[in-house]
Amino acid sequence: RPDAAIELLREAVEICPEHRPAAKALSRLYQRSGAWNHLAELLQAEVVRSPEDWRTQMKLIEVYQDRLILTDKAEPHLKALLARKYYTPAATRLARIFSQQSRWQELYEHNLFCAAHETSLRERLHLMEQAGSLAEHQLERPETAVECWQAIHELDPLPPGCLAALRRLLCHLGRWEDLVALNTDEIAVR
Repeated sequence: RPDAAIELLREAVEICPEHRPAAKALSRLYQRSGAWNHLAELLQAEVVRSPEDWRTQMKLIEVYQDRLILTDKAEPHLKALLARKYYTPAATRLARIFSQQSRWQELYEHNLFCAAHETSLRERLHLMEQAGSLAEHQLERPETAVECWQAIHELDPLPPGCLAALRRLLCHLGRWEDLVALNTDEIAVR
């Protein structure tokens, strides 16, 4: 009888919230029964008790975002988690929120933040490319886009699309000397 087990475990957690086995068992029962609001409450209480426990915070975020579709509740937890520890799945979830809500400036800044913390050069370049594209198309700031693409070019002189984007933007801005320098650099590298 799951309902009786839930009641007993709920009482145990109320009496002694630090008793991890009872909280874990209650969490599993809430998951199995689809009691997502109750699970969110339980996880929220655990996060308040142990704010440094990023795994519990990530579970809470997943419940808010995936099960309850409450991105407004997930977002502050994502930001708090990323302020303490860079964790790629949390960064990806926050980027999804910004993108779904067309919050382009925040997504641009978030991509630069992630690029600065990412250890993989390939992923760093990808995030910087996204920031450059956002600056050019959504934010309509070609000078900022040029800065992004130039930073990419410094990290990797020949990434696909980088030179084409830089050429297009430099032509659009009438920065002919920079365009000549870019072409000269490309010839030297090849």
